[in-house]
Amino acid sequence: MTDHLAKSLGRVMLIDDDLFDRIACQRLFDRLNLADEILCLADAEAAIRCMERDAEHHTDVIFLDVNMPRMTGLEFLDAITASTKVQFSGAVVVMLSTDLTSKLQMRFDEISCVKAYIRKPMTTEELIATATTVAAT
Repeated sequence: MTDHLAKSLGRVMLIDDDLFDRIACQRLFDRLNLADEILCLADAEAAIRCMERDAEHHTDVIFLDVNMPRMTGLEFLDAITASTKVQFSGAVVVMLSTDLTSKLQMRFDEISCVKAYIRKPMTTEELIATATTVAAT
């Protein structure tokens, strides 16, 4: 249990190519005690390898940057939903973007696993509100 949520987000994966954003987000998660475990990864390909290696450990929530080199956040979602090596069923995705256009938001709304999106850099209040929404799903 956390001070801010009725229940923890469980095992969280943060995928973001920006080191500063990863560090800031991890510090927020740790300070607010929002997750049981948080894995921070610098790119989508590393995240796929991690999910394949740890197939028996289900990831509950993925905070996913949209704009990353080599493989975007949307390409990552396509890859893991098509993969037979990754246990992805039931995971909730929160999309992160510095450029959160209405067109991009409409695209996120079409993807069933995407439950929220946050404009970067995120504030403490945005993280708490999003975590509360996600924990309720």
